[in-house]
Amino acid sequence: MRFKNREEAGKLLGKELFSYNFENPIVFGIPRGGIIVAYEVSKILKAPLSTIIVSKIPAYFDGEYGIGAITEDGTIILRENIDEDDLNKIVETLKDKIKKRVELYRDGKDIEELNNKTAIIVDDGIATGETILAAIKTIKIKKPEKIVVAVPVSSIDAKERIEREVDYFISLYTPENFYAVSMFYEDFEQVEDDYVINILKKGEDDERI
Repeated sequence: MRFKNREEAGKLLGKELFSYNFENPIVFGIPRGGIIVAYEVSKILKAPLSTIIVSKIPAYFDGEYGIGAITEDGTIILRENIDEDDLNKIVETLKDKIKKRVELYRDGKDIEELNNKTAIIVDDGIATGETILAAIKTIKIKKPEKIVVAVPVSSIDAKERIEREVDYFISLYTPENFYAVSMFYEDFEQVEDDYVINILKKGEDDERI
């Protein structure tokens, strides 16, 4: 199974989620690519669109190799052990990057309290799961009624780790062979900040209609 692009994946995912009839849903997209999927989901569910900022924690010796993730409130999930001093140096750098994205994407506002809401966390796919696991921990602090993780595609390992932490885990496709999220998309181009900001603005405009 391959998706044409993130828009198509979001529409298919939204149709699947619609059948669950979740009460008071609010959709949280993971930047950057996950925002495109989340927007399509929010339109179908007629739900508010928001975002939670998560950054990959790179290995100290290799910036391209991810060993975990950190969210905007400082929540950290690690897949591998790392020297504490090295971790602190990396985290301090990432905090500045995350703060700037909160300013860009949510005008610096905190995530709202989620009492009586169904928080639906959406990404364009899950390979290892640290990003989503970190996001889940941050969302739990806001006390939603239910937490749902919904993605077009996920590895089996990530599914098994994540579904224990949420009320619902929904993946349209969970293949046995999984090397990268991009392999399940025909078009998986890089998403820039300006595009994310425009989508979030469209989400706000749709909510007012």
